[in-house]
Amino acid sequence: MITFDMQGFEPIGIIKDIRPADWFEEEHRHDFVELVYTVRGSCTHYINGKQYQVSRGDMLFINYGETHSFKPEGELEYINFYVKPEFMSENLINSENINDIFLIFLPESAEELQSRHTSCVRFFGEKRTQIESIAERMLEESTSNSPCATIAMNAYMRLIFVELIRSLLGD
Repeated sequence: MITFDMQGFEPIGIIKDIRPADWFEEEHRHDFVELVYTVRGSCTHYINGKQYQVSRGDMLFINYGETHSFKPEGELEYINFYVKPEFMSENLINSENINDIFLIFLPESAEELQSRHTSCVRFFGEKRTQIESIAERMLEESTSNSPCATIAMNAYMRLIFVELIRSLLGD
């Protein structure tokens, strides 16, 4: 099994990629959190052996150390957000699912979030447009030489997490 790491990289990274229908991503793990947002197309993603069918507007949360792979069902365009655990909290390293991550920020909502065990959040309509807009701004900042790029990337990543929390809470 392949293990990827982000040593020497910023706490947050982002890439936009396109994969052909015949692509298969080998099962692997890494020492950072990965959010995978589907821009176009659909695929089957496997996280710790659990299967997720995803399409436009779906965002997968892959935690530190989890195994995953994916197989497109046609041409697939997606955005990967890479987040080092220290970006959010040292508690992130020991979390087992997306709900635990959000409990760091929202302990008063613990019971409601714990009842939802998923690594996938689906965005529709205006929320989907908003996520895609934030992602595009992050992609621009990631190639910028601006001294404020890191600050902007951090702020945008926090907005992504806020939208994930809102979606889980039905807000």
